[in-house]
Amino acid sequence: MSNQRRGKDADIPMEAAVREILSRSRRTETRLTAFMGAMGVGTPSQHPQFYPEEPGLPPRMEIPSPHTSLKDIVDRIPETCHEPVTVFVGADRIATVSIKPPPDEA
Repeated sequence: MSNQRRGKDADIPMEAAVREILSRSRRTETRLTAFMGAMGVGTPSQHPQFYPEEPGLPPRMEIPSPHTSLKDIVDRIPETCHEPVTVFVGADRIATVSIKPPPDEA
């Protein structure tokens, strides 16, 4: 008789266990949010907030979490803004995003 564990009882590395927990939590949150939307219950969501250049202040963006995707950040920057945009989470500066202007068509 073998003392090895098999299947779902097998030991897994801690890092893999944490990734699995995070993945399941995200899926549960996604399903719950979809269900609440179907039932007509609004769910508050926070999006990146862009603040254009002001006298003495460069353009900046405030994001709700450091886990906000770069795509969400870039999508909120207006196409006309070609200055570096400083990104904040609360009072902490976490990044500067620069978007190059499109090449001039001659």
